[in-house]
Amino acid sequence: GSLEALDEPSRAAVPAAGERRYGLSAGLELAADLRDWAPYPRAGSFGTVEARRFVAFDDSDLSFNRYSGSYIVYVPVDGRTTVIVRGVGAITRSDDGDGDGLSDAIPYFYLPTLDDRVAVAFKQERLSGRDIVAFGAGLRVPVVDLLGVYGIDALLMGYIGNAYDDVFEQFKPAISFREQAVADADGRAALRPALGLGLGIINLDKERVVVGGLLGVGPGGITVATLRIAYDLRDARPLFR
Repeated sequence: GSLEALDEPSRAAVPAAGERRYGLSAGLELAADLRDWAPYPRAGSFGTVEARRFVAFDDSDLSFNRYSGSYIVYVPVDGRTTVIVRGVGAITRSDDGDGDGLSDAIPYFYLPTLDDRVAVAFKQERLSGRDIVAFGAGLRVPVVDLLGVYGIDALLMGYIGNAYDDVFEQFKPAISFREQAVADADGRAALRPALGLGLGIINLDKERVVVGGLLGVGPGGITVATLRIAYDLRDARPLFR
């Protein structure tokens, strides 16, 4: 009885999960890095745009194009305190011959997913669709400094976003805190909120995160979005000489 508990799009995706699919994906990505210090930015920005083409080599004759981009801005406030603003989006269209690129079905495992790999506060594998949109803003603040050698920073990031079959037709300028991402009677879906809470131990000499982690909290539940340990033994130094 598990199939009966699924919604219609999920039931339609079940047969595709058992199929063998293969093809070729190729694209071009352009990036502009204007951050003052990439390992631990306090000012500047980083943006990417990408165009990608997929062609299936199986019997499905599937082909589609994807266009995506992201941009993040760091605004210094005072010392290590920094305001962070981010936006990300992707649009996917298939070659269906009728001009709108929406008629041909695309298996869910080829679709972009709005999760912690795209916007860190969203739960993994939670929201998939042809199009995704997310916006985020937050603040990174120092909590304590340890002898001027290491510091602890806190990060608070708020996100809103969702996944759509057609973002131009289904986007709804509202926020929904319901657990299930359900469209309204007009087929429009509100943005889903997510909150990211993180802590990081900073090497103040090298200005980079040594140990860091971030939890994502939203209607889909709680997830460990990131966990990073990056320590170079060459950074060690005596506290007293």
